[in-house]
Amino acid sequence: MTPLSWTLLAVVTMVACLFAWLVHQRGRRAQELAAELRRIRSQAPDATLASLPGPAWRRDSAGDIVFANAAAQPLLGDIDRSAALAARARETGRAQSESRNLVIDGNRRLFEIFETPETPNIGDGTIGYGRDVTALEQLQSDLARHVDAHAEVLEKLNSAIAVFGPDRRVVFANTAFALMWEINPDRLETGPTLSEVLDMARESRRLPEQSDFRAWREDFNRLFTTLIDAHEELLFLPDDSTIRMVVTPHPFGGLLMTFEDVTDRLTLERSYNTLTAVQQETLDNLYEGIVVFGVDSRMKLSNPTFRQQWGLNGHGNRSAFDESEPSAVVVFEAMRPMFPAGRPWSETKSEWMSYLAGREVRTGTLTLTDGLSLDFAVVPLPDGATLMNFRDVTDTLAVQNALQERTEALETADRLKSEFLANVSYELRTPLNAIIGFSEVLEQEYAGPMNDRQKDYANAILGSSNRLVRLVNDILDLATIEAGYLELERSSVDPALLANAVEGLARERVRARGVGLTVRCPDDLAPIEVDERRLTQALYNVVSNAVAFTPEGGQVLLSVEDHGDVVAFHVKDTGVGIAHDDQSRVFERFERRGRFSGAGLGLALVKSLVELHNGTVALSSEPGQGTEVVCTVPRHPPRVQATGDADS
Repeated sequence: MTPLSWTLLAVVTMVACLFAWLVHQRGRRAQELAAELRRIRSQAPDATLASLPGPAWRRDSAGDIVFANAAAQPLLGDIDRSAALAARARETGRAQSESRNLVIDGNRRLFEIFETPETPNIGDGTIGYGRDVTALEQLQSDLARHVDAHAEVLEKLNSAIAVFGPDRRVVFANTAFALMWEINPDRLETGPTLSEVLDMARESRRLPEQSDFRAWREDFNRLFTTLIDAHEELLFLPDDSTIRMVVTPHPFGGLLMTFEDVTDRLTLERSYNTLTAVQQETLDNLYEGIVVFGVDSRMKLSNPTFRQQWGLNGHGNRSAFDESEPSAVVVFEAMRPMFPAGRPWSETKSEWMSYLAGREVRTGTLTLTDGLSLDFAVVPLPDGATLMNFRDVTDTLAVQNALQERTEALETADRLKSEFLANVSYELRTPLNAIIGFSEVLEQEYAGPMNDRQKDYANAILGSSNRLVRLVNDILDLATIEAGYLELERSSVDPALLANAVEGLARERVRARGVGLTVRCPDDLAPIEVDERRLTQALYNVVSNAVAFTPEGGQVLLSVEDHGDVVAFHVKDTGVGIAHDDQSRVFERFERRGRFSGAGLGLALVKSLVELHNGTVALSSEPGQGTEVVCTVPRHPPRVQATGDADS
């Protein structure tokens, strides 16, 4: 054998010895590791249990506790009584649990006890642990109370409410829900599905009419899987009622449905909207400008007339304001160019702003810079707002001014006419007096005897002259009264003497007409303060008028009645009477009624003279039955106050 061969053999032998040693060492280490593993496995459960924060323990196969961590030490007495639970866990090979009330530090606590069999490679005992569920029980109790309170509140609501669980069955439904859909509450207590509830409501005709009810019901059920946010819908029932339905996902799963009958509310809304539209249309078509300012001094309402009056229309009849509800300051600033420029703008603006805060009714008239005249009224409204009303009175004022100017012109003309008549009448008296004087000379034959024809001419001239004098006197008296120049000469007069004087003046006229005249006057009448001549003249005119329209054989009655503060003179005849249409004109000047009426100034003068005595004249008549005229004068003249006004 060569040296190389010996060397190779030595190397191989050495490698084999080294390999055998490694195998021996590996087997020994494996045995040591197995022993260590058995030791660790036997000690690992106890170390794990010791690190747990809650109570934990380990039992042997006999059910005795061989280890308990620090949290389980106070509970050993109670834990030891759960040996039966551990035995049941060993027998069944599954974990067992039970709830038990334990007392810790004097406080009752609820624990849930668990016993679990050990794995076969560790041991044949059990491992137990406890969990304090006192807080969980309290939370569950509070939750139950809240749920009950919530259900009680929902039960008392007028809105119909129903809760459907994830299984689509009724979990809760209040009484209002059963009443609204006319479903027996006992049937709801059985927990019907949503489809069953819809079928029951359909039987009572409490659902909207559907052409395909099955598809509509399926869409309703689909909300359980598709609804994310609240779903709102109006249901129009066959009885014309409207139900507002709101469906929301329930926090515990399922759906929460609320139903509210909004029929009355929708009716009120429609009525309100209609009323608002009617009011707005009415305001928009008024000829008066209307603007309303709210309690916040902002313009809440205005009509086109207001905007047109104050030049507040922008381009294309749009508002000149940028805001929908501009403040009063902005509105008044926009109205500023139209306000009269006779006073500082700051004072004008302050005055109109004070109208909004004053809460008082204000009225007045404005003449705008464009010549428009407006009557305005500021009216506080019950809700705290303020209404301003502007009425165009430009034409009215123009007509009023024209009428006033015409009235003044007519008064001036009437006064000039009266003055003219007075002057003419005065100038006529002088030649008439001469004619009457010469006529009387001729009638009395002072210039020599006359034949019968000449006497008739003289009598005609004298009679005509006397009538003309009376006419001139009446005209003069009326003109004097109307011109305000006639003054009464009052004195204390016996009414009986007045009546007798009138009878004496009318005696010859009554005899010539063949009419009877009777005077009735109490003897004990107190005197009255009047102008004897003027009142006698007025009463004589009334009697003369009655005699003129009373046929031969008729009667005229003059009576005097005492009414305390006033005395009434009644003149009643049995003449032809006055037509109803003519009675309102008999006291007007130059109003003639027949050939015996004269110039028509008698009754007009009567009315003027009686009213000058602060009295009144009344007339009543029936055609064919006669006429009665009543002249009433106060017994004493009105007292004159210091200002010169008559005291009523």
